Amino acid sequence: MDVYDQLPDEFLPALCYEMAGLYTKEHREKEALRMYNFICRNNVNYRDAFQKLEALQAAR
Repeated sequence: MDVYDQLPDEFLPALCYEMAGLYTKEHREKEALRMYNFICRNNVNYRDAFQKLEALQAAR
C-alpha cells in the first residue's frame, strides 16, 4: 500500500498549492511552476492554480 492511498483526496493538491505559494514568495519560480503544473495536470479547476500558473509562465 502506497502512502498516498491513505491520504484524503484534498490533501496532496492543498499541500502543493501551499508550497507553490511559498515558493512564489521566495522568488523560486521554477519550483512554484512545478507545483502548479502538478496540480493542474490532476485538476485544472483547483482553486486559482491555473491562473497562477499562467501568470508565472507569462512572467518568465
